[in-house]
Amino acid sequence: SPLNGVHGMIDSNPEALTKHLCKKIEPLSLAYLHYLRGDMVNQQIGDVVAWVRGSYSGVKISNLRYDFEEADQQIREGKVDAVAFGAKFIANPDLVERAQHNWPLNEPRPETYYTRTAVGYNDYPTYNK
Repeated sequence: SPLNGVHGMIDSNPEALTKHLCKKIEPLSLAYLHYLRGDMVNQQIGDVVAWVRGSYSGVKISNLRYDFEEADQQIREGKVDAVAFGAKFIANPDLVERAQHNWPLNEPRPETYYTRTAVGYNDYPTYNK
């Protein structure tokens, strides 16, 4: 996503870049456009959801630090078509059931991301009823 500042990737005008990219990919008839709604490292601020919504007519899937209530609200309001859960899903192999039953979530362990072992990817427990 153009607003994401990971590894120092900062654009001088992320809103214009987002709108330009949306215009360029619109004719490709993609199944969906999946994007981060913000900056993972909080270096840049902007409303990527609004930029994409106003510039792209296809299916839009947004991601980045949504809770279930906000995700539902964004979908109900037509701001996005779907919301993806990355870190929450990694940390909660039973994420759908936890959401349905309002069970507490495991906290993700970012220090285990992008490592060479399975630790942090397949060792999170399911909810113990």
